[in-house]
Amino acid sequence: MDDITWQDFGGFLQGVRRQRGLSQATLAAVMEYDRIHIWRLEHGQRHPSRQFLHLLMDAITLTPAEMKQLAAFKQMLEYHCEVIEERENNKGWVS
Repeated sequence: MDDITWQDFGGFLQGVRRQRGLSQATLAAVMEYDRIHIWRLEHGQRHPSRQFLHLLMDAITLTPAEMKQLAAFKQMLEYHCEVIEERENNKGWVS
């Protein structure tokens, strides 16, 4: 999971959006998000939710290579969620 970062996702999102000639506002409207949310994702200030990744696939037709990249980000998100869940489950336990 160390090979890719949320900043990499931001670059991916920005590249995909720009290649299709979409503004942040247009992509946000199609996906029913605020433009600032797209900006924060593109600048690595937020990480995407599972819902966002699914909506992105619905909003933009991705190439097979882009789908492969998106799958890697989805795997990273799943790992991130598992780590958080494990930490939450272990709260309050003293070793």
